[in-house]
Amino acid sequence: MTKTFYYRTFAKVAIVPYVGGTVAHTLRLIYKLPLEEAPFWTHWAIILFGGYASLGFVFHIRKIKFHGIIDKMLYGFVIFHLGSSVIMHAYSSSTK
Repeated sequence: MTKTFYYRTFAKVAIVPYVGGTVAHTLRLIYKLPLEEAPFWTHWAIILFGGYASLGFVFHIRKIKFHGIIDKMLYGFVIFHLGSSVIMHAYSSSTK
């Protein structure tokens, strides 16, 4: 079976919004930055990278070899968390 570019990259791309979000939220807490001052591009970065990755997690679920129920639960949590983050950031960017 040949693995497509999308299959090889979607999980790696998921690292970008998670690491970037962790750094951004940590800095926001440390420096007490108001949410309204978040740059417009941050929402779109989450929408693009997170959307790409979360759709990959959904589309390729049958190709993943799970090793137990915990793996399946964590995989589902990642889909839910990343997908809901994309939706929330899409909504936030549309209300500005």
